[in-house]
Amino acid sequence: MQTAKYEAELLSSQSEIKLIDLQLSEWVATLKDHGDNTDAWSKILVAIESRRRLTESEGKYLELNGRTLTKADARAFMDELSKIIKKAVNDHVAGDVGRQILTDISEGIIRLGVLIEAHESPH
Repeated sequence: MQTAKYEAELLSSQSEIKLIDLQLSEWVATLKDHGDNTDAWSKILVAIESRRRLTESEGKYLELNGRTLTKADARAFMDELSKIIKKAVNDHVAGDVGRQILTDISEGIIRLGVLIEAHESPH
């Protein structure tokens, strides 16, 4: 089992992405308000492009290994979460206050559903 974990970590780009993020923040901190920033900007632009490629690769890796949620999975999760919240509010909050809490939560969940539907996905 440990071997599979280490192989998965080797295929993942997360540590490289974190390293690039750290380097980017250091280079951005060196930028001067007045003066020549050509060298820093050159490094920053190369790092941004490397980060873009790595995050794209990481997304594909996660998708291929079933570590991302499909839209259907996200909707099912939201439905179950809604049931849990509704039961808890109904069990512990009475009257208009409970109804208002559920209304506010429902509106938020609907907004999340719209975001999920709008998200482009190959699924």
